[in-house]
Amino acid sequence: MREETIGGGRTVRALRAGCLAIAVLVACAGCTAAQYTISGTVSGADGRPRADCAIVVGVITGGPVPEIALLSGSDGSYAWTLPAGEYTVTAHCPSGGSGKITVDATERNVDSADIVVEGDGTARN
Repeated sequence: MREETIGGGRTVRALRAGCLAIAVLVACAGCTAAQYTISGTVSGADGRPRADCAIVVGVITGGPVPEIALLSGSDGSYAWTLPAGEYTVTAHCPSGGSGKITVDATERNVDSADIVVEGDGTARN
């Protein structure tokens, strides 16, 4: 590619690169990152659902994650919509039991992100 000096001391090459950068910025101004829902159930080794477990997401790739944590429902279920990426999903139950999985949500929703809590995982009174 030839470089020709134009007004202001810029070259045609630099001008074309600048136009390309502006075109990309304008084209992406309305872009939004893909979002996928990760959902599953928290249960103990006995298969019973675990309620009120704090679900925490760690970012491997993707993010950012705006919430700090979610709680599993009375049936152990949870769902979290996140930007496309790979995440660790950890459940911390009130009794101190915990479990963790790695989830790849780069191309689709993940509806089988079930977590088995190690330890007793039941609430203590």
